[in-house]
Amino acid sequence: MTNATGQVSSRAAIDAFGRHGAVLALDFRGHGNSAGRSSVGRTEVWDVDAAIGFARARGHNRVAVIGFSMGGAVTLRHAGLSRRRSPALIDNAIQAGDQTPALAAELFEFDLQHRPDVVVSVSAPSRWFSRESIPMRRIQWLLEHPLGKLVGPRIGIRLGEPWITVPLTPLEVVGRIQAPLLIVHGAMDHYFDPERAQELHRAAPGSELWLIPNMAHAESSISSATIDRIASWVKSRPE
Repeated sequence: MTNATGQVSSRAAIDAFGRHGAVLALDFRGHGNSAGRSSVGRTEVWDVDAAIGFARARGHNRVAVIGFSMGGAVTLRHAGLSRRRSPALIDNAIQAGDQTPALAAELFEFDLQHRPDVVVSVSAPSRWFSRESIPMRRIQWLLEHPLGKLVGPRIGIRLGEPWITVPLTPLEVVGRIQAPLLIVHGAMDHYFDPERAQELHRAAPGSELWLIPNMAHAESSISSATIDRIASWVKSRPE
């Protein structure tokens, strides 16, 4: 899963993964040639859910979801929210302190149908509203300034309305992921400090963390060797 499959770096990553198996790549809503408008990580969980369902309907019974940057955040949110619960079970879980009202609300709102078999997050943020780097301060300007919706299409994104309620962060749901989880982050990432990946790893018992030397951010910096290593890791996970 990528944010702009038409980009040279995205195409290179897709082709590299394609050497290891079938690949379904998508532009999230409001990105590239996809219709709609971007919610910047909130409702894109439906896009991932639809893609998994599409792949399984075509005979791919074991589906690994791999997301880069915002796609990594969406991948984590989808995997963390894709455990269905009945209303009674959710009420009981809230009373027992196992779930918050915010989590229950998102479980019901999204009602995700397709859990991934393996999850890989590359260069993902752990929290929203990050201003820790110059690129992220520019992105926050784009999201918050009245002119952002006009500037966005020039860089390949059509923005939707601002969030009415703040969605759960990847950090808040990563511990609920039931599938094997690999977190990959560049040691030289110029968007999100490697500590963001370490936060996610600490919050997800059983996850695996790779900090890649000399790698910066997402598919624009990932090497073919790292992609091959990720593919081998995915294949080695038990079914």
